[in-house]
Amino acid sequence: MSRRTVSRALIEGGVATSIQLGHEISQANGLTISGDGTTHKNVNYELRIIELKTPSYTAASPQKHHARVISVSSSINHTSETQISGWKEEISHLSSTFSQSPFAKCSGLSLDIDSFLKKLKGMHTDHASDQKKTCRLWKEWKHRVICASYGFEHIEKMKCDAPIDLCAILLQATQEIINSLGGSKKWDALDVDSCRPYVTEMMEGLALRFSEGILAALPDEEHRSVELFFWAGCSMHKELNSVKGGNVAMMKWWVDNGVPTPVLLANKDNAATIQLAEMVDASAAAVRRAFEVSSRGGVKVASIAGALFNHKDDKKGNVKGALKKFPDTSNTRYHSHCDAATELIKYLKHYLDFLDFIRSNKTNAHLNHMEENLDKALRDTATLVELAALTLYSQLIMKPYMCLVRAPGTEDLNVLDLGPLHDDLKNHIKTIINQPSVIFNFHPDSYLCAAFDKKPWDDLLAIQAIIDMHNAGTLPHLIEVFVAFLGGALETWERFTEEFAAGGLIASSSAEERQLAAMPTTNDANEGMLGMWRRHSRDKPSLTVGHFSNQAAFARNETQDFMNALFVDEDHAHIRKEARRIDASGIEKHRRDAVIQYKKTVAEENHKKEEEHHAKKASVAEYFSVLEIVVDGALLNTMLDQSIKDQLELHRCLGEEKTIPKKTHLSSKHARLQVLLLVVDRYEARRRGESLDDEVNFLDLINS
Repeated sequence: MSRRTVSRALIEGGVATSIQLGHEISQANGLTISGDGTTHKNVNYELRIIELKTPSYTAASPQKHHARVISVSSSINHTSETQISGWKEEISHLSSTFSQSPFAKCSGLSLDIDSFLKKLKGMHTDHASDQKKTCRLWKEWKHRVICASYGFEHIEKMKCDAPIDLCAILLQATQEIINSLGGSKKWDALDVDSCRPYVTEMMEGLALRFSEGILAALPDEEHRSVELFFWAGCSMHKELNSVKGGNVAMMKWWVDNGVPTPVLLANKDNAATIQLAEMVDASAAAVRRAFEVSSRGGVKVASIAGALFNHKDDKKGNVKGALKKFPDTSNTRYHSHCDAATELIKYLKHYLDFLDFIRSNKTNAHLNHMEENLDKALRDTATLVELAALTLYSQLIMKPYMCLVRAPGTEDLNVLDLGPLHDDLKNHIKTIINQPSVIFNFHPDSYLCAAFDKKPWDDLLAIQAIIDMHNAGTLPHLIEVFVAFLGGALETWERFTEEFAAGGLIASSSAEERQLAAMPTTNDANEGMLGMWRRHSRDKPSLTVGHFSNQAAFARNETQDFMNALFVDEDHAHIRKEARRIDASGIEKHRRDAVIQYKKTVAEENHKKEEEHHAKKASVAEYFSVLEIVVDGALLNTMLDQSIKDQLELHRCLGEEKTIPKKTHLSSKHARLQVLLLVVDRYEARRRGESLDDEVNFLDLINS
């Protein structure tokens, strides 16, 4: 089979998928959307999925909600505006392909963007700010379209009921356009094509104006149904962020309570800098930076262990020698770091013995720096306490929660129905915070009180190991640290479950409304498909994203079953003809060209900004090159504010004082003058040969 035949077959599959989607959307009472993006080789890719009720094409069974892939395509960037534009393009293409097909004409169905938006009941995404903005833009777009549709219906009605009034309104609106253009002469000079945008804008404006009164007069129930638009965030992203919030609170506990923190795990270069500072008078700034960029604690240890025992590069680490396959902390995976903590706590002695084995197998009998860090951390009490806290959170909260929202058998769950579940989860965390003894009063049935789902422990050995270490006194402050972790996690859960708040749209919705806008509990469909694209693009570098999109959508949407059940010979002939047209249009080339052109535009704009920055910098340098440093105190005290600012900037440019406060930190003339006087004193002291401390805090000095 030739390459061209394969290419055409993939495109035909894409056409058939569009017809299937058009058919299903046109018959749906409601639908929801979801999407996500990724980058590969510096090109952004967007995935679009809809969720709606569809029939089974292979058996006589009731309709079920299914996730249908719309497309995977490249885009110039990942902004919300670009995402909305991509959706418009894809829905327009899908609607046009379906409406012009013999299948649609035979069934008497059609589809356009307006009807799609009227059926759209919500959006399901992760919790990224750009996705929330995209959701808001969708909601505004839907509101505008619905308002315009009511307005146009009113205009059509006025043609029959009040034609004279309508003419008067249209004449007035037209006159306003003519006046805005500068008079009738300029209006008359425009051809038909030039006038059309103004007329379209005028009619949309009139429709929106009429719709305000119409919507206000609708019964509350109908008005709510028209405007209904839910948003819900991915359940697993909620859980993922709860671990982050808990970890921040846990790390803060050590400092707030004056307890020695977990051992510092600096990388090789920073460790050398810190070690040098202990031996000689090294640069304080360099040492401070080495401390600031270095990490410590349970999450850091989990990352180090993952890099050693399950590195993403299979040539590195000690994969073959490890006891078992270690959790994958090198990639973004749910539970990976907590699973790693569980593994290390459960088999602590074995991993320490394994590190000794690695040391003994080396010629110089020394571990490398990363191995040394892991060995040091696994012998550090505070670090083990954090690993134990991560393990407890995993066993008490994370694993049970995952089983309730993501395990096999939960595929038909609607995320909009999970408000009570999240309330129960937060109440359970509060109970443990108030009564942490339910964990450490260990007995065979303790999971009934401690585990969120009240089911047997996911890893009994890990729980038993922590209890034994706690009873032996080797995990001091574990209860306090874990309570702090739960406090941070609870605060995060509160923030990330705001959509379920009492009195909100979801909480006040009916079961029928939530069913109409059913959404999956997680964003797995999007992330899984994008991961599949990245893998395919590596394994099959000649495969275009368009061909992958057609192939993936055809398989995921079960389009072959749809074709077998409903297509006739005329439909098969049509998709072959349409595929030839699409193939000849060079759509993939246009997409690549759009991305390249955008990158060129960005490069040109950045180059222009860089030139402007250098020009401004040169202008400032020229200005300060003729400015002299003033050291006369009397003259300084009589200076205008702008002159004080110039003197401070001159000292910044001189570079002797590294800690002169930023302009934004000096909000008054008095503060600027006081800092300047101190800087001048130090400037003169240097000229006299005096030795000065480089780490002076001018703000503290002027405020003392």
